Amino acid sequence: MLKNVKVPVLYTVGDVDEADPATVRRFAAMTPGAKVEVIPDAADITTWDNPGAMLQVVRDFLVSVDADSAKAGS
Repeated sequence: MLKNVKVPVLYTVGDVDEADPATVRRFAAMTPGAKVEVIPDAADITTWDNPGAMLQVVRDFLVSVDADSAKAGS
């Protein structure tokens, strides 16, 4: 099903998460255009373990999606 996703996707994973970065990268490889960000010093609750890094990753992703959307609309 992941190959059918048609919207921007951001996968996040903590660097010491039980769902390890390699597993998340495998899912991302099956999702067209997906981005993966590994959050340092974090396990499975990245917003708790490293909120600054997690929020920055999400902000950057949303800004890039918004910019891409604006370019497509031009």
